[in-house]
Amino acid sequence: VAHLPMTPCKSFLIKWLAEYDADILASRVLRPLQDYITRRLDETRQVDQGIVDAVRVMHIVERANQLSEALPMEAFYNDFVSEKINVKDDYLIWRDSEESAEDEGGASGGSRVPFTFCRFPFLLNTTT
Repeated sequence: VAHLPMTPCKSFLIKWLAEYDADILASRVLRPLQDYITRRLDETRQVDQGIVDAVRVMHIVERANQLSEALPMEAFYNDFVSEKINVKDDYLIWRDSEESAEDEGGASGGSRVPFTFCRFPFLLNTTT
């Protein structure tokens, strides 16, 4: 799911999740993802592929929530991420990768864009 390109299948998934009841979306989808990200970051102290995939799935859920507005944006904040990541370093990596993409005409040029939490601002509380 995390690696699906924007296809009719992914669009269908977003629309389907947008129809979920807020309580079910929060308790059975969002909270388990939040708990996994927090627990894994606390255990490993680094971002691994599991965290990247969980964040990407959360992005799908967040896009669905934009359609339904079932949950407040605060439900997507991850306190552990907001408090523990080095926001300055993460921002610099994000900015550099965005500038590189612009320099290459918006294409990744085959190079892999590094993961940063700044690409997923819905995770970060307003204080961060």
